[in-house]
Order: sequence, then C-alpha cells, then structure tokens
Amino acid sequence: KGIKIIPNAKVLKVTKDTVTYSQNEKLAEIKVDFSVIATGATSFELFKNSGLNVDEAGFMKVNDYLQCVDYPNIFGGGDCICIESSMKDHFPPKAGVYAVREAPYL
Repeated sequence: KGIKIIPNAKVLKVTKDTVTYSQNEKLAEIKVDFSVIATGATSFELFKNSGLNVDEAGFMKVNDYLQCVDYPNIFGGGDCICIESSMKDHFPPKAGVYAVREAPYL
C-alpha cells in the first residue's frame, strides 16, 4: 500500500525526501519517505570491448575455477561473469550472494 513503481525511468537525483527522474523524455520529481532503487545486472563495456570471450549479454566467460576461459591468469567473480559450464542452466543467477561466496577464492 502506498508503493509506487516507476519502470524504465532514469534516476537523476536522490535526496532524503525526493527522487528526480526522467521517463519518456519528461522530467519529474516525487516526494518519498523511503526509496528503493532496483536494477538488473548488466555487463560492462570493458568486457565487450576487451576481446575476451563473453556470452551473448557481454558477461566474461569463466571456468569452474573463476578463470577467464581465454587467459587463466585473469579471474572474475560476481555479477560480471558467466560460468561457461553452467550457461545452459543460467546458473548462478545474477545475485550478490554468489559474489560474496566467490570472494574468498579470489
């Protein structure tokens, strides 16, 4: 109750009690008591332009040991990678919990 979802908006400014955004080329500002910004995982131009092996979405492909499939001396973890052996299962999902679990190994 009282929750407003604003899809496909570009947030321009967040203060303690307002959010300024643009949507469909229109600028708007709303008053808020609390705001949550939810984004999906997207790949970085760094990987897309690097010449490294990436999946169709631009995430760097790694093996089960988090090594880049092209260069085993490059490691990746978290939401910026795609584990090659799990690609058909879309696992792990792009969720921070997996990045936290991978960190001790990197």
